[in-house]
Amino acid sequence: MEIGSLRPHVLLTDLMMPGVDGFDLVATLDRDPAFSSLLILAITSLSPEDIQVKGGLPERVQVLKKPLNLAWLQGYFSALVAQRRLTV
Repeated sequence: MEIGSLRPHVLLTDLMMPGVDGFDLVATLDRDPAFSSLLILAITSLSPEDIQVKGGLPERVQVLKKPLNLAWLQGYFSALVAQRRLTV
């Protein structure tokens, strides 16, 4: 993965992807100081209980339930741009 060279401001990832452990990905990025300002959004159909059974997620990860509400997501990114956390 090239996330280290891309340096995104936001990571939008699914927790259950073929060939990728989303929980491990999120935990690895959370532990790396180089990604301390990365906003992490995790998409899932898992229940909060299922997430805990799989080891849970770091506090800073925002969980988005499937099906994804695209209007909410657009508002979220609009708010980030308005706060200048992202550059257009």
